Amino acid sequence: MNAREMIQNSLREMKADGLCHPGETCGCGIDDLAPCDIINLDECHAAKWTKPAKDDADYDDEFPEGYYKVMECH
Repeated sequence: MNAREMIQNSLREMKADGLCHPGETCGCGIDDLAPCDIINLDECHAAKWTKPAKDDADYDDEFPEGYYKVMECH
């Protein structure tokens, strides 16, 4: 198993949809990790796919379909 497969398996186990960088508009799905081939794992967090609502403070016209948001871990 390679590193990508290990990350994908771990994300699936925690029921994450992908990764995102909380300070950037960067996010990717489990099946398409780091599509830009640039990944800094020190800054990536497990994320859930979020469909924005018009009254959502995180709503962004740039991503009307949705975006990856850092998962809240309890």
